[in-house]
Amino acid sequence: MIHLWQETTPERYISGLVALNLPTAGDSGDWHTLNVLSALRQGHLLPLALVGNGQPFNTNDIFGQLGVLEARAAIRSLGEPVDEPVYVASHVRAVADMVVSLLTLGEPLSSIPIEDWVPDHGYRELATYWALLRPRLTDARAATLDAWLHQHQDQVA
Repeated sequence: MIHLWQETTPERYISGLVALNLPTAGDSGDWHTLNVLSALRQGHLLPLALVGNGQPFNTNDIFGQLGVLEARAAIRSLGEPVDEPVYVASHVRAVADMVVSLLTLGEPLSSIPIEDWVPDHGYRELATYWALLRPRLTDARAATLDAWLHQHQDQVA
């Protein structure tokens, strides 16, 4: 069993690429799921695999528990023997976490292919995250977010 599953709580959850590759909704998870599970079983550290309280990266002060799902059934469907709840970011929350991470590091947001990771019905939900995030950004970081959103305006408008 992957130890990461046991480390989650509603305030400390799986996010980033790990969350984006888990089948937590009918339209999520794909063939990369097997690659992610293999990497976790081998002990590889994946960016934003575990975030939140007590972790170096934490967006709970911005987003609270918005988009944090209990995903035990999805993890079990992958053949993982879990009995306790496993908390995972929705695709939208994982993308929002990744945006905050990259903005914090001063990195470009171009590595986030929103159209690949967020289902059509998730674009409006993203607006909620941006509304919560925007007041906390410096002018420069807000400009970076705005430029990225402008590139994806058809999806996130």
